[in-house]
Amino acid sequence: MLRAPSAIGLFLLSLLFVGGISVAQKPKEKTPPASKPGASIEVVFIGNSYTHFHDLPAMVRALGAVQKPQRKVETVMLAPGGFTLQGHWEAKGNDAARTVLGDRKPDFVVLQEQSRQPLDEPDAMQTFAAKWAKLVQERGAVAVWYSTWARKAEPDNQGAIDEQYAKAKKANGGLLAPVGRAWQQALQEKDPIALHDADGSHPSPAGSYLAACVLFATMAGGDVATFPDKLVVAGDNGKERVLVELTPDVGKRLRAAAAAAVEKAPAAKRR
Repeated sequence: MLRAPSAIGLFLLSLLFVGGISVAQKPKEKTPPASKPGASIEVVFIGNSYTHFHDLPAMVRALGAVQKPQRKVETVMLAPGGFTLQGHWEAKGNDAARTVLGDRKPDFVVLQEQSRQPLDEPDAMQTFAAKWAKLVQERGAVAVWYSTWARKAEPDNQGAIDEQYAKAKKANGGLLAPVGRAWQQALQEKDPIALHDADGSHPSPAGSYLAACVLFATMAGGDVATFPDKLVVAGDNGKERVLVELTPDVGKRLRAAAAAAVEKAPAAKRR
């Protein structure tokens, strides 16, 4: 004859049942799709001339090509000069960022604000950062906050710029790529490398290389110290196109600055 469960047995069963429901309902944390070495990734860059100069997306692709195992990186660049995150959000047409992103399901979306916006219009930056983060999440991607550098004549602004990007990351999740912090460290050396272009705002080839190292390491990991001094991609004519070629000393110093900045970046809040 079957015996009715005791009161203690019923209590234990109820705990197992409730615990099972709790585990089943716990949301899973999103893992960046680049977590597996060698996995291919697609990255959409939304920014302006700080992204366009020296073809930063191509540098990120080139870094993927030299990894062991090789990591294929596909990129889309949406970087009209002077655009803010608000300008990108409000743009219309087939080439507008929202239209392009709506037709794709990338792994990462790099979001770069106009250089003065964190200083002059921080509230606008945060408003549209939230809008972009929500859309990126809906596309199943991870937002990457491309925290830029202070202009050459305004080094004291770096802290305020970093603060606004960190705020966007904290409020909306994603990954923080501390490019400006890496620049700051490199520029504080006794014999600083020229990271700014002649205009004191845009990056030199070395500046874009440093940005590429930080962005790639943030998204895909890898040992930054092993990145090469020379980055190349295939040109439209099928021939090799040199993106940047540094001396071993300069390359080593820039990679050290990139590694230090990435190591100190806050952990990702994945959505």
